[in-house]
Amino acid sequence: NANSFFYPGVTGSVILSEMFDLKNDYLSYLKVRGGWSEVGSAGPLAPYSLEPSFQFSTQPWGSTPVAFLPGDLWNPDIKNETTTEVEVGLEAKLLKNRLRFDVTYYDKETEDVIMRKAIDGASGNSNFWDNAATITNNGIELSLGADIIKNENFNLGVNVNWAKNKNLVNDIDDDPTTDNGQIVLGGLWNVDIVAQEGEAVGAIYGPGFLRNDDGDIIYENGLPQRDATVKKLGNINADWQGGLGLNASYKNFSLSTLFDVKKGGEIYSQTNSWGKYAGVLEETLQGRETGVVGTGVMSDGNGGYVPNDVVVTASQFYKTTYSQNIAESSVYDASFIKWRELALTYNVPSKILGQSGINQLSFGVSVRNLAILYKEVPHIDPESAFSSSTGQQGLEYAQTPSTRSVGFNLNVKF
Repeated sequence: NANSFFYPGVTGSVILSEMFDLKNDYLSYLKVRGGWSEVGSAGPLAPYSLEPSFQFSTQPWGSTPVAFLPGDLWNPDIKNETTTEVEVGLEAKLLKNRLRFDVTYYDKETEDVIMRKAIDGASGNSNFWDNAATITNNGIELSLGADIIKNENFNLGVNVNWAKNKNLVNDIDDDPTTDNGQIVLGGLWNVDIVAQEGEAVGAIYGPGFLRNDDGDIIYENGLPQRDATVKKLGNINADWQGGLGLNASYKNFSLSTLFDVKKGGEIYSQTNSWGKYAGVLEETLQGRETGVVGTGVMSDGNGGYVPNDVVVTASQFYKTTYSQNIAESSVYDASFIKWRELALTYNVPSKILGQSGINQLSFGVSVRNLAILYKEVPHIDPESAFSSSTGQQGLEYAQTPSTRSVGFNLNVKF
């Protein structure tokens, strides 16, 4: 009964510089734009996602194919997701187009978001699909471009972009037999990536340190204690993201480069957790000969706390602090600055091509992922993730290191 959905939209723009004849040496172009849309989507659902259907196992019984019902229970009454968005923007070009500015503000609400909910395995299934929540996103995007130097032989330009998004999940079914205001989207060992009522989608939940009212870690016999309550350890969403692009040309040579910036967001790294647990990372060199005194407090025996001063072996300390039972110790700030791209191109002058029949000839070299210039998380790329899906972001374990690629290109036009 819900196999179709209708999504209307309307957009419009006004070029104010043309309408009111505002063009001069300072203002070259001025436009305002706006739009409203309502878009339907099937979200994560695929064909055959409404009724139970058998799948064939990759492991037959002898020579006999085996079919099975998947663990996900389909919902024949599920509705489509509906996203309503309002967007407004302003675009301006100044100083004979040498300075360019673009700003966009958007407000988007997605209702009846389709998510996989966990259910009791005694039902015969482990999860079922449902219209589980309402998610709102609003934010701003800015871009600025400028031709700093522009003449016959040499040009130098810069482009800067910046974006900030605020995400919030609401209206999660609070039925205590299902999710109680929380839906687990993915996880690794004791850590879950969740959609939590009143928080941004992608909150990281897991076991943390036991702390006193002042936030100090509580130690017992020289070892940190685990809080019995699972707590929020972070969120995969960045505070903001940006980029810087530079481009230059001299006669027939052109050079461009790009830097990416991400501020905020967290990542759970089991490479760091297991590496420190096993003592194979450099951070575990401390205390191997003298022992380790953890930073925190211990009970004074009278209901209060005093600074921890108990010495334990390095093996005891790191195996307790960085075990999977205390995930908080391996949650890191995922901020970074990356040198993303560098490209150099040479355009062969037309006079050299002569009567060859070639109109344009250029060749060059480009490099991607040149370097990580700044990061907070050690030993791994802060962009590591199991996949691009929300439930697999913010989790890292033995990921293949990011690669640098070098490419050569030849462009011929006849």
